[in-house]
Amino acid sequence: MIDLNIPGAWTPQSALSLLQSKTDARHRQVRLSDSGIVELSDWFGNQNLAGTQFRLETFCAGNGYCGPSVTMRFADAVYWTVQNAWVHGDRGLADIFDDGPR
Repeated sequence: MIDLNIPGAWTPQSALSLLQSKTDARHRQVRLSDSGIVELSDWFGNQNLAGTQFRLETFCAGNGYCGPSVTMRFADAVYWTVQNAWVHGDRGLADIFDDGPR
């Protein structure tokens, strides 16, 4: 988990570390809580969304979205999508990723 309220905690590198922190053996989802905590959740889809401000599409198991094979390019897209959601107060689901600030 990464706290976006801590200056400098959320970076492309920390996004990469988050994505690599769990295996690709099961479905996962990046979620941003109402309080600014980003996590790689074992809950996915519309499961257990209480306190969730924003979530990315479900990362299906076996597709390389989590674990050691995650690329920096993908981590950058996750970083910008979550960063923009936090800054702009986006709510709900993102299935299209950002490639920079908006």
